[in-house]
Amino acid sequence: MGMDGNWSRGMLLTYSIIASVLNFGAIILIFYLYSSCGFGMTMGIALVIVQIFLYVTSFMGFCNKNLMIWRENWGLFTCSTTATYITYLTWTMLASV
Repeated sequence: MGMDGNWSRGMLLTYSIIASVLNFGAIILIFYLYSSCGFGMTMGIALVIVQIFLYVTSFMGFCNKNLMIWRENWGLFTCSTTATYITYLTWTMLASV
């Protein structure tokens, strides 16, 4: 049995799915905790817009390779990692409000 890389693709996909679910949960928690704060709601809405943009652009490469507006290696893994970092930055920013 040779290692053909399928296990690594599975690990990347698993990480991407878990990170995306946790990002979605963090966004819900941000809206819940900062529903009475105008600045918190504004940042929550901006976070949702950015994440929608990131995830749409990550799936554009699956539909048509000519639609890629980022690098060739921009996919679900890099998108979920970037979205996790942006969610973390938003969360830490709102923690000081």
